[in-house]
Amino acid sequence: MSLSRDALLFGIALVLFGNWLQVYGLDATPFPHAGVVLAGLGFVGSVVSALHPDTADTSPTGDEP
Repeated sequence: MSLSRDALLFGIALVLFGNWLQVYGLDATPFPHAGVVLAGLGFVGSVVSALHPDTADTSPTGDEP
């Protein structure tokens, strides 16, 4: 898994966790806000990596420069 995908999934998990805490009456507003920021950064990272595929390692063996 790539870092942008991990950030996106972790951000979504933070949003859901914060919403779950708020359902039980706890003040957990930083969790959804941080989750949205992480999910946004993960989305931007995935878009940038899709627009610049030359930065990815495309060699089948991984030993070619």
